[in-house]
Amino acid sequence: MGLCIKVDLETSWGPTKEAYVRIDTYRVDKVSARLRFSVTYWSNQEYAEKFNRTYLEEDMNQAKGLFSNKVVYYEDQLSEGDEIDLPTFFDISLAEEVSVQEPIKEEKEVTKEVAYISFDKNGDEVTKYRKVKKKEMVTISTQTVKKNQIDSSIIGDLPEYCYKHIEKELNKLFPRGKIITK
Repeated sequence: MGLCIKVDLETSWGPTKEAYVRIDTYRVDKVSARLRFSVTYWSNQEYAEKFNRTYLEEDMNQAKGLFSNKVVYYEDQLSEGDEIDLPTFFDISLAEEVSVQEPIKEEKEVTKEVAYISFDKNGDEVTKYRKVKKKEMVTISTQTVKKNQIDSSIIGDLPEYCYKHIEKELNKLFPRGKIITK
């Protein structure tokens, strides 16, 4: 899986109109709720797939078609080109801000009736009650607060989530409809 960038680019490998982006590494940090991943850019999908190995014991293939993130983008035939840096590293929070109701508590002295067992004059058990005063935290109202809720469901479909994020970032650099999922 990857993304194809269907625009005219001049790269360190040469010109291309079908640059291919793929994720190379993922790191999920559950403690800090961060997702970090890096991508590489290729002249086309074929070069990216040829670089892959089927078995770990195979020799590493040459990274033909791999280019750096510094490219020149030609918007149209008359454009002189704009130098841009393609993003290669992403650091995303796995949390989203939500509003939750939280109780407001206050320490108050409350009187409670407490049951205890006693005996009557015949020696039979009898339940009696006495009033006891004690300090207790009680809810006096609620307030709406913003909290960052961790969304662990993202981990279930990591590639799709990451590629959607990459596409969103690339759409800031290139026209809509020019980033194709492959």
